[in-house]
Amino acid sequence: MPVGLLRRCCACIANGSRCLRVLLPRRRDSPLAPKDAVMPNLKRLRAHAFSKQGGRCFYCNAPMWESSPAELSDLGSTPFARALRCTAEHLQAREDGGRNTRHNIVAACWHCNSLRHRRKVPLDPEKYRRLVQARLARGRWHAQVVVQLLTSANTSPTSKLAS
Repeated sequence: MPVGLLRRCCACIANGSRCLRVLLPRRRDSPLAPKDAVMPNLKRLRAHAFSKQGGRCFYCNAPMWESSPAELSDLGSTPFARALRCTAEHLQAREDGGRNTRHNIVAACWHCNSLRHRRKVPLDPEKYRRLVQARLARGRWHAQVVVQLLTSANTSPTSKLAS
């Protein structure tokens, strides 16, 4: 067993002695698991969703960047590029029993993901998607610079979502 996975028992931590007992490591999907044990899997799932969705947000269909804002040549490193950073979105929240699986993770831009979770009661993904589409149609979702990027790419923000 790797040294990093060994833990001391509570009694040994309290009195500062060395423990001869070997405790089992925490499961990777345990809520008490260290973040670095869960994150590589989530990054891999986010990258899979990003490529499966063609680099577009699940909610607003805007182009996103994965590793550098320079991937969006039209926005470059403007402050608006931050809003289009790719994030992993859980369709069923982890607190509601959702797991880190391919079927539960989609790629969403930072703007859509953060606004969904700022609501007092977050909407389910399909209702939230319809809300985003309606606001996009009125031009009241992303900053004007992002809207121009969407229209200059010659794609309607809701065209792929409607199909």
